[in-house]
Amino acid sequence: MSSKPSGKKHNAGYDFQKDALAVITNDIVRYLTSLPDTSDISLAGSPPVVDEIKRWHEMNAPFELPEDLCNFYSVTNGLSLSWNCNYPLQFSIGLDNSRSKQEHQQDVGSQETDVQKSELVGSAFIYPLSRLERMNVEPSQIDPSNLVNSKMEHQIDKFGAVAFVIEKMASSYGQVALMFNAKTIMQNERECASSPSVWFQDESRKWFKIASNFTGYFRLMIVHLGIIGWQK
Repeated sequence: MSSKPSGKKHNAGYDFQKDALAVITNDIVRYLTSLPDTSDISLAGSPPVVDEIKRWHEMNAPFELPEDLCNFYSVTNGLSLSWNCNYPLQFSIGLDNSRSKQEHQQDVGSQETDVQKSELVGSAFIYPLSRLERMNVEPSQIDPSNLVNSKMEHQIDKFGAVAFVIEKMASSYGQVALMFNAKTIMQNERECASSPSVWFQDESRKWFKIASNFTGYFRLMIVHLGIIGWQK
């Protein structure tokens, strides 16, 4: 995946075609680079895995990856975004801010030194296809407050779900997964077997819906620049 800056504009409704995804990723890198005090910006993908998609469907039947995620893996086998922010030492996260800048500078032997600390602020990724982790979700773990009246989510809070984890947060913030309705899957409803929504599980072990589809989740991830904990 190229990191060469591009002057093209992209549509907010990502189609996950190779050229469009390249423009999106180039725009992210260019924007982060333009911000003051950002450093160690990294955005990387892997070669596509078109043949492995069919094999994944065979191994995980009756579950099928939604079309937008298949298109994504047909362009890149996962995606990783990370970036740091440089803070003046006395204002760095987790440090004692009661001390003066002069005291901090004296610690390093010079009052002329501008002491800074670089900390990870953005960390987001989509797992490679082979790392999608299957798990069963109990009804008691599902927050029903934002369920919609659709076939896919009908009574998901009563019958539970089957999830495939696509991302685990840094520092145990939680995890993100594609959520399939367990009841409709058991009834062999093909439409529901390929139409999962995207949910986030926080430290309480509860699952909360983030987006109706993978495209919607990817859009939110990009808008938030992968800032750690943006899903909360």
